[in-house]
Amino acid sequence: MLGLRQESLHEAVSEELAQMNLSTTQQDKLRETLRKVWRSHEKTLIERAYIADGRVNVLKDRKAKMLDSLVDNPELKEDIRERIEATKLEIVEAEKAAAEAHDFEKDFDEFISFAFDFMDNKEVKWWELDKQTLVVYKQIVFPGGIQVTPNKKVYIPKISPIYTFKNQKTPQNEAIFGQITDTGGAAHR
Repeated sequence: MLGLRQESLHEAVSEELAQMNLSTTQQDKLRETLRKVWRSHEKTLIERAYIADGRVNVLKDRKAKMLDSLVDNPELKEDIRERIEATKLEIVEAEKAAAEAHDFEKDFDEFISFAFDFMDNKEVKWWELDKQTLVVYKQIVFPGGIQVTPNKKVYIPKISPIYTFKNQKTPQNEAIFGQITDTGGAAHR
């Protein structure tokens, strides 16, 4: 890429990431927006929990019928007991799945915690991402891509609106940073 060392590019991108911090207002606004999106997703999660509860009830009904069958058919005692034991295991698993399905608020809290931890430590965590995830994150954070100009400046034409929101109608659309020297070091702005 125009004779630019990877190390220099990484340093310049890390510098830009380090400068991209969310204010308390931005964090609150983001949390509020994510909560709205999560509420629409909750409908699906509530339905999943309802289905999981139904599965538990069906298995318990099956077990009750097998117990009744055991009373009516003592000659099939061993076969029915085996089926009852297998059904008991299925009930335990289904109850576990139902409990997890009901804990969707915990999922939101974990997601928010993960997202803000990543955002607070992005200049370090960015380089720990696998290539496929990095490509996705790059598209989210730098939707206009990362470019190197002929004079070896790293140019970012557009930064995610998450970071440019400042309680104003027109967010900052461009960021140019870090003159890259021939030795690979990034000069300060």
